[in-house]
Order: sequence, then C-alpha cells, then structure tokens
Amino acid sequence: MKKKTWLFILLVLSVFLVGCSANNSGPGVIDEGANEEIIVPEVAPNRKIIYAVSMNIHSTNMNTTINEIKSSLGADDWVEKESRYDRSATIRFRIKTERLNTFVKSLRDSYKTDSFKLDATDVSVNYYDLTNRKTALLNEQERLLELYETASMAEMIQINQRLSEIEVELQRLNKEINQYDSLIEYSTVSIQINQVGSTEERSFFRQVGDGFVTGWKSLVTFLKGLVIVLSYVLPWVLVIAPVSIGVIYGVKYFKKKK
Repeated sequence: MKKKTWLFILLVLSVFLVGCSANNSGPGVIDEGANEEIIVPEVAPNRKIIYAVSMNIHSTNMNTTINEIKSSLGADDWVEKESRYDRSATIRFRIKTERLNTFVKSLRDSYKTDSFKLDATDVSVNYYDLTNRKTALLNEQERLLELYETASMAEMIQINQRLSEIEVELQRLNKEINQYDSLIEYSTVSIQINQVGSTEERSFFRQVGDGFVTGWKSLVTFLKGLVIVLSYVLPWVLVIAPVSIGVIYGVKYFKKKK
C-alpha cells in the first residue's frame, strides 16, 4: 500500500515538473520574435502596394532630432515637404520601400514615439489595367504605322488623326503609371515632431532684447492713445481758450476803469 502511494506521488511530481519546464521554454521563443519588428511584410512580387506611415516623435531638442533623422536618410531618400513651427514640426519623407522597415525601426528605437499608423493600399488592379491599356495602344500604333505605308490619302488622314489620339492617351497613361511607380518604390513617412520641455535658458541679452521690444510696443501704444485723446480735446481748446482770455482781459479792463 505504501509503495503504491509513493509511486503515485512520484508520478504526480514528474508530470508537474514536465509541465513547468514546458512553460519556461515558451516565453524565450516569444521574446526572440518580439525583437523583430516588421512593418512591411513579404508580398508576392506581382503585387503593387503603396505604403504610408505616420507617427509622432517627442523630443527635448526638436532641431537636433530633425537633423539626426535627415542624416539617416539613404542616398536616394528625400524630404518631400517640411513645415516648422515654434515647438513642433511636420516632415514628410520619401523612403525606399525596401528600407522602410529599417528606417521606421531606427526611429522607434532612438526616440519616444506614439500614434504610429501604417496604411497599405494594394493598387495592383488599377496598375495592371493601365499597363494593359498601354500595351494595347502600342500594338495599335504599330499596326497603324504599317498600314500607313500603303494607305490612300483619305486613309492617311484618318490614320494620322488616330495616331494623334493614341499619342495623347499614351502620355496620360505613362503619367499615371510613373506616379504609381514612384509611390510603390518610395513609401511615404509623415512625422510630427513635438518639442517637450526646454533645451536651454534664454540668454541675458535675449531677455534684454525681448524686454526692450515689449517696452517699445507699450510706449507706442500709449502715444497712440494720447494722440487720440488730444484729437478729441483740441477742438474744445481752440474754442474755449480765446473766449477765456477775452473774459480775463475784459474783467481786468473794467476793474481799472472803476
């Protein structure tokens, strides 16, 4: 009986230890995977996808952060638009899509970020529709040029008219395809950089300068108010002053006469 009891206890303990060891091995695998941040997943080569990233960065030195980010750009990356304000800035970068993961990860590792957003738009249907129409027009253009060599005068006029229409349509299609190619090959990264805290105390001369400007503005405001008051009072002075002087001299004259 005692042997059975001990065997049962050993069996329970072995099952418990095996379960604990299995639980301890799980988090290690998860932690390794958690360090790999993938923004742009692998997709089929024939898919045409436009990526757009937006995020906020909080920095104690906005200008330094902007310069650091710009210095991390690749040779063929560029700033598409930049707006700077007193304590914030908005910058739109165009980043090579194949480097988007690395670029975004470096920002999130180096700075305090939030409000991260990724938009992925699959434009494959529209893209291939444009390229198919372009191919069809090029084939038609080639066929018309062949017919032109043996066409009559009337047919030449019609062929030339159609060739002109094809040329206009090809230009439009090429423009749209090039726009898609640019947006697909270079992703858009919009960053809002917010200044938090103060990086340095204002210098003594800066404070003196600001005080002088404020004082000067106050003086100008006072003088403007004084001029306005005088413009109201002056007409009364011009009328009352001569009357008052006349009264005073009149009183003095009558006193002497008495």
